[in-house]
Amino acid sequence: MYKTLTAFAILVSAATASAVTLNVTTTSIGHSYSPSANSTVDWIFGSFWGSAPAPTFTANLSQEQSFNLTIVAPTGYDFLVVSAPNSIGMILSFGSPLSMWIASGWDGGLRDFVPTSVTFTGFSGSNWTSNSAGITIDQQGRALMAEGSISWSGLAQFRFSSVSITADLSSLQNRGYSTGTFSPDLGVGFSFQNVLTGPLGDPGPAVTFATAVPEVGTLTLLSFGLLLVAGSARARKLRGEA
Repeated sequence: MYKTLTAFAILVSAATASAVTLNVTTTSIGHSYSPSANSTVDWIFGSFWGSAPAPTFTANLSQEQSFNLTIVAPTGYDFLVVSAPNSIGMILSFGSPLSMWIASGWDGGLRDFVPTSVTFTGFSGSNWTSNSAGITIDQQGRALMAEGSISWSGLAQFRFSSVSITADLSSLQNRGYSTGTFSPDLGVGFSFQNVLTGPLGDPGPAVTFATAVPEVGTLTLLSFGLLLVAGSARARKLRGEA
């Protein structure tokens, strides 16, 4: 099951089909608690925060059709998100406040929003209530920045096997950028913030790895396979075989 959130609705077509595609498998989840904010933060991406490191990539952003970053749970597992009993909301943040990939020559100048979507694979559970996720590109093509968040109100519980943020770069086709090697800023990372109320204290991680739940078709095949094994054993017994 796929859940897709569209942050910007204007899409621009382009002839090229090339894309920057980054796939990251997370094997550890970083966790912290802030008494001053009375909230926990669980990082599913970002080495500085105790999770998977961000990759470097080389590209000319005016010659690419799209940018796609996918964060995946380990094989056989899902990300399970369960808010604390005293939670007033959950936020999936795509930056702190920005997740930046920077190439040589970036001057910190103006940047443009590009059409962006967020997709969850294998999503089930509580639906989000708002979405402000987006990707911006600086006007010299020397930096790419993910920012914004997706929010859940009140108590929430949900699971998913991967989350992707995708930017349509086709509106940059006439910019004439040069190729650059884009390195992640130290603070790059995606995190779930669990906002709490009541007494101070760390309730523990809101995000953990949970054994993946097989899809209905897989369950059906497993059941059918067991019936075949049982039927074969019964046939051998009737024939007097071992």
